[in-house]
Amino acid sequence: MYTPQDIVWVKNVLRQKGKLWAYDKETCDRDFLLHWSSKMRGSAETPKVGDIILLFQRPEKVNGRNNKTVYLTHLVTPVSPDIEEDPLSPKHKWARKVKLIAKASPLSAIPNPGFLNFFLPNRGLTNPIQNVTNNIGLAPAQLQILIGNYFSNFLCQEISFKNSSGDLSDLNQDISGREGARIKSHIIQESIARDRRLIERAKKRAYEKGNGKIECECCAFDFVTAYGVLGDRYIECHHKIHLRAGERITDLKDLALVCANCHRMLHRMPGTGSQEDIKELKNRINFKLLYLK
Repeated sequence: MYTPQDIVWVKNVLRQKGKLWAYDKETCDRDFLLHWSSKMRGSAETPKVGDIILLFQRPEKVNGRNNKTVYLTHLVTPVSPDIEEDPLSPKHKWARKVKLIAKASPLSAIPNPGFLNFFLPNRGLTNPIQNVTNNIGLAPAQLQILIGNYFSNFLCQEISFKNSSGDLSDLNQDISGREGARIKSHIIQESIARDRRLIERAKKRAYEKGNGKIECECCAFDFVTAYGVLGDRYIECHHKIHLRAGERITDLKDLALVCANCHRMLHRMPGTGSQEDIKELKNRINFKLLYLK
């Protein structure tokens, strides 16, 4: 059994200079070689057996479109302390045999949520997890829980994360009374307590229903029309039942796909953010002003 605190390293991976997804064929039922640059033997030696390494990558294209987003794709752990030399990979000849803990499926399933910064570890080295910085004040332990929960739906069958759902009270204990605390708390809740796989299903269904477009359910804003490829498949997800209502099984009908403006307005409304609130907000929008050229 592992815990999020075992996620202690982070490593950038690349395949054919980003033209292809790295380690896309690896499966839970077999170990594989994780490679380091031929100049980085010391970095290959750094992780201990049992340490979990977060792998991230930024391929040139995702779904045939130019990409600038970092994706969190694998959690792996070394199964042996031995360093192997791979003659088939002369530029990345140092390797460690690792096993999968989790693998995003598809590999584009866990994009950078926007508040994480992968600049420091973006060099192929084995970096400590705290080198993944953020702009909302998350401590390293909180970051580890976030990452563990991002991968909670993609764990290999025999793998389990103790307390992988995270404890929101522990996460929030150090933020009361500080400016920006409510924003941080909301991001933590949305990132930890929500089922990301369900959200992806909702987005995929809307994308297919809209023939490649996902419009805001309140104001009909379309990110692709406004931002081009940058807005492809982007939309925020609003939960009609608040987290404070307690633990529940969330269904697709409990989700609404909305733009950032409407999402914030729904949370400002005095109701619960339910379907009735969505209808009311839609009625309040002055479409003539909104789309005035």
